[in-house]
Amino acid sequence: MFVSLHGKRFHLNLQYFAQEGYASCDQSTWKLRYGRDFRFANVRDWGYGDMDDLMEGVDEVIDMGVHTGLAASHGMEYGGYMTSFAVTRTDRFKAASMGAGPPNLVRW
Repeated sequence: MFVSLHGKRFHLNLQYFAQEGYASCDQSTWKLRYGRDFRFANVRDWGYGDMDDLMEGVDEVIDMGVHTGLAASHGMEYGGYMTSFAVTRTDRFKAASMGAGPPNLVRW
């Protein structure tokens, strides 16, 4: 399974991995999306609301019968931050690619 964090509905990476036989999903299609609930889920708690939403989405995919033994995630900018955040909070992802995200919020 390949998870794109905070991507758009059409994403070439998702299309590529789907073509190669991987289940691919985009977090923007899950519960919080980008509305009011999304904004308030992260107030003074940056990333944790997203992480809960991410894990609910992954659980939903597992419930559909998708094998997630080789799950990978990737994201750019805030999605990059969420990718690095996710791999420190769960062992569900066997690979991750973070691009253009702030890896060190103290120095950022």
